[in-house]
Amino acid sequence: MPAHRDRVIGLPLAERTIPRVAAASHDLGPHRPFLVARGERTTHAEADEIVAALAGGLAARGIGRGTRVALMLHASPRSVWLLLALARLGAVAVALNVEAKGRLLTYYLQDSACALGIVDGDHAAVFAEAAADSGGPPMVELAPGEDWLERLVGAALPRAATEEVLFSDVWVVLYTSGTTGVPKGVPVTHAHALTCGAIFAEHMGFGVEDRLYTCLPVFHINATAYTLCGALVSGASIAVGPRFSARGFWADLAELEATQVNAMGSMLKILEGREPAPAERAHGARSMFLAPLPGDQPGLSERFGLDFATVYAQTEWLPSAMTRPGEGHHRPEAAGLVLPYSELLVVDEQDVDLGSGAVGEITLRAHEPYVTFNGYLGKPEASLELLRNLRFHTGDLGELDDEGWLLFRGRVKDVIRRRGENISSFMVEELLCAHEDIAEVAAVPVPSTLMEEEIFVFVVAREGAEVAPDELARFAREMLPRYMVPLYAQVVADLPRGATNKVAKQLLGERARAAVDAGDVSPLP
Repeated sequence: MPAHRDRVIGLPLAERTIPRVAAASHDLGPHRPFLVARGERTTHAEADEIVAALAGGLAARGIGRGTRVALMLHASPRSVWLLLALARLGAVAVALNVEAKGRLLTYYLQDSACALGIVDGDHAAVFAEAAADSGGPPMVELAPGEDWLERLVGAALPRAATEEVLFSDVWVVLYTSGTTGVPKGVPVTHAHALTCGAIFAEHMGFGVEDRLYTCLPVFHINATAYTLCGALVSGASIAVGPRFSARGFWADLAELEATQVNAMGSMLKILEGREPAPAERAHGARSMFLAPLPGDQPGLSERFGLDFATVYAQTEWLPSAMTRPGEGHHRPEAAGLVLPYSELLVVDEQDVDLGSGAVGEITLRAHEPYVTFNGYLGKPEASLELLRNLRFHTGDLGELDDEGWLLFRGRVKDVIRRRGENISSFMVEELLCAHEDIAEVAAVPVPSTLMEEEIFVFVVAREGAEVAPDELARFAREMLPRYMVPLYAQVVADLPRGATNKVAKQLLGERARAAVDAGDVSPLP
């Protein structure tokens, strides 16, 4: 009910913990649905039993307050139960991208220093290899078809929720792309995630009758802070769909009785490109939340029978600008009205406020403690650089109009946005340079036909060596997560550089776009 939603959003800071808010939602009606998935329907009372059992089983394995546990899981109900069980213990979920492998996964495990890994069976081999290379952690493999709950719980007694968990405790660590170096872990506190969820729920108008749908895994802040926490603070239920498939997407929404869906811009682009079908409107969803807004918002709203909303936010921060469903038709490039939960300034290179009508870096300052990140995991220097002058420097370019709308104008960071992932050019380059015949790599973005960007790499071979396209493609697929594999590659004699010997990425970007537009380069085999 709206009264409940207002009460939770106005909850004192000290009470913004996952166990407390989950208990408040439970008390609205323990026999109401909490989570639905294909062939699965769980009430709040049943969910509490599952979470208590899991918390007991994890505690019996030595997991307690502050202990980090790596989760490498597809979108599924059990990923939700594990997040809630770790929250009950005050433990920390380190949610890893399920496509990470090799050196990148080894780095994640070394950097996060987890005490345990819980992994879906199809990722067990790559996790075990990376764990061996990094010196741990031990792994629990959740094989298909087994009683995974019994496997984790065993003979342990259920663990009731306690008052020991604090709003300032870290709940989950989510890794950024590592835009200027290696990826960085963002510690997300209970208050941070719940405040994100509360802002989302308030502006989307959620209540106990709503059902929030996601098919995104928990290493996305979207799934954890927006879908899960948005449901917890509003008393809504959640629907967990399988991995995104355009063929079955609308049928999933209908079957799971979703009223709202969280998506990526690339997902909508794929759906838009399909032939119209009756299933597109045979669902009960009222709104889709994604970034950015589609260009033809009115036309797609009519076609799909729902309204769109968007946001400007980062893993590190709260929503800073947002539209309500159906807003922004006249501003397709905008992220919405600036929200009052942070102070947002667009600044120049000396951090001087530019006011409205000028393009600069978007910077933010929080009004409450522990509702945004306080620094990257184990990286104080990188943290201080982004938090200089007591403001979070997003690395994004923006402009404020006279009506208080934020317009996104690009990125300062060397990052490629692909299929909803922020990809570090540095990491693509570093990993591809592990090939014995490659001396240097420069990765740049080019426009994608599916919205956002694709990866184009310029490759310099070692002296006396050759790098064939099929060999480069094979090595890239072996070394990189799928979402980081380049679509285009060009072998060059050398890379252009500026006066300080830095690679001229802007010039390479222009060359890459020209080559794609002219048809002078083909996708890698």
